[in-house]
Amino acid sequence: GSVPAERWSAAEDKWLPLWQVNQTWSYWGLYPSMILMQDGRLFYSGSHVFGNGTPGTGSSIYDYDANTVTDVAGLQNKDERDQSASVLLPPAQDQRVLTIGGGNIDSNPEANRLTDLIDLKQPNPRYTPGPLLPQGTVDLGGGPQPQTGAQGKMYGSAVLLPDGKVLETGGALHNRANPVYESSIFDPQTDTFDPVAVDPEARGYHSSAFLLPDGRVMTTGDNPGNGTWNHQVSLYTPPYLLKGPRPEITSLIDDQWLYGDTQRITVDRPIAKAELIRPAAVTHSSDPNQRFVDLPLTVDGNDGNTVDLNVTSNPNLAPPGWYMLFAVDANGIPSVAKWVHLGGPAALAKQSAESAHVHDFAGDPAGKVKKPQKKRTSAPVSPQIAGCDRHYGSANVCVPTVFPDTVRPTTKARCDWLAANEYGRLKVNGKDDPLRLDPNRDGTACGKGDVKRARD
Repeated sequence: GSVPAERWSAAEDKWLPLWQVNQTWSYWGLYPSMILMQDGRLFYSGSHVFGNGTPGTGSSIYDYDANTVTDVAGLQNKDERDQSASVLLPPAQDQRVLTIGGGNIDSNPEANRLTDLIDLKQPNPRYTPGPLLPQGTVDLGGGPQPQTGAQGKMYGSAVLLPDGKVLETGGALHNRANPVYESSIFDPQTDTFDPVAVDPEARGYHSSAFLLPDGRVMTTGDNPGNGTWNHQVSLYTPPYLLKGPRPEITSLIDDQWLYGDTQRITVDRPIAKAELIRPAAVTHSSDPNQRFVDLPLTVDGNDGNTVDLNVTSNPNLAPPGWYMLFAVDANGIPSVAKWVHLGGPAALAKQSAESAHVHDFAGDPAGKVKKPQKKRTSAPVSPQIAGCDRHYGSANVCVPTVFPDTVRPTTKARCDWLAANEYGRLKVNGKDDPLRLDPNRDGTACGKGDVKRARD
């Protein structure tokens, strides 16, 4: 696994050479969820794509300027948060993070219902347990059935909504298997989930969900272990679009915004709030780019239709780039978004700027402070890190290294599970057969002779 840190210089419009970049030589695992804090540090939420025994589980604060990594305590079952979802809750100014679900692609237990919350403005921020995820149905091979016990999900997606809430949707019970059909909306004001309409399509590994400018949510993808792909797209209509007429942004003075600006808009009727929402950049349940930035407003004029918006002066709170601008009325109904680009000189490093390792919040984390490790170019990673046994099938296929607990460790039980999950014909790659799927040694796993031979 790669360990060098890389840094983009907006001032020079290029990636800096490694010798100009502070290095901790830390291995963060695969697809770590790194959330930019409002003072320039990075919060590693603990969401990742790897399993037990791999460095990087847990959560931490990465201070680039000080070149340190400080452990953050409190994340429940930190070694079973593979393919969990983490999101910076609305508004970004509150600096609260929610982490949802997860499992373990190596040991392959049932995914959990855990959620965790952290307030990064506290002097010593630490995770605290959040509400359990609602349960839905799970397809174990014979069609959807109600989830029971502690069954939760991994591969879930979390999407920021313009009313200030979060949609969580999709997921699966095991590594690239057993889709979970459940969706709910999290309210950061009450820290509660409310179940909502369920996506009719399986949305597990390699699925995505993201906000559209019209306020709906699009979900795509699914790539189970049998190597197939789901090409169906779903569209979710949140409750706020069923409440009545929507406000409209009737004019923008400019769609090129500068940090610290006041921007005037007009609307067709009074609004209660406005915000910028950064567009999606999702992979493997992780979208640390996603954020909802509140825009304090002043109503100018007697009719309430002319509004001045105060744009943050902090590029760490709202990194440069394109945003969706929503206007929201008192009933939580959003307008269709207008696109605005945020940037300008204030987005570049100032010579007089205070060093990022001087903080007025999260300034006294009590976790272990880790200094840079020994210089290296990579960290060793097991070839089984993806939870897939590559002795079987093509490159697209993932026969689990560890089958779910409900599957007995016999040829027949494993072959029955593979058949129920539509794996089809599986070629044995090489001479080894670690899962005992080819007892007759004919080079085909779970053939007729294999299952018959296993019964004898």
